Amino acid sequence: MTVIIQIHYTSTANTNGYQKGAIPLRGRKPEQAAYEFWKWIQKQNPLKVTIEQVLCEQEDITELVRELENEEIEKSLNGMDDLPF
Repeated sequence: MTVIIQIHYTSTANTNGYQKGAIPLRGRKPEQAAYEFWKWIQKQNPLKVTIEQVLCEQEDITELVRELENEEIEKSLNGMDDLPF
């Protein structure tokens, strides 16, 4: 199944951006697919970008995507506890 995901974001230069794509779910939840699309958008931008709104088939899933982003940040910070310094 393929869904249409729209991501609206703001960059550190105070410019607004918007990207839309037809994303195949391939067994993933829509918010997981949207989060992966968001990570791709971040890599494509030279400036830091912040999510404003995420829509999946016109349904607002912004908070679900933000939760996934926060979970990944927490995982990476917890892994830093094992550093030797």
